[in-house]
Amino acid sequence: MAKGKYARKRLNKKLRETSINDSGLSTRVVNLLGNAGIHNLASLMRESDDTLSSLPGIGEAAMEEIHRIKNKFFSINNSIIKGVASILKRRLF
Repeated sequence: MAKGKYARKRLNKKLRETSINDSGLSTRVVNLLGNAGIHNLASLMRESDDTLSSLPGIGEAAMEEIHRIKNKFFSINNSIIKGVASILKRRLF
């Protein structure tokens, strides 16, 4: 359990430290998110699609970019969780 907890903390720290400027989003989307107070990946991941799509200037193309980035980091988080579950399963059985 401890390994999973620390892995998740490291991922969350990395998300907080990573600027949306370095995320692969277009400059236009970065500027729109920045104007809304979203400056790092942790903030972006916390926001719902409804909230993001209601921001001024965020349309379908911008949401596709945002989904691509969110899915990338969501899959990394899921990989960490699956790895921890595998470790725990081996230790328990």
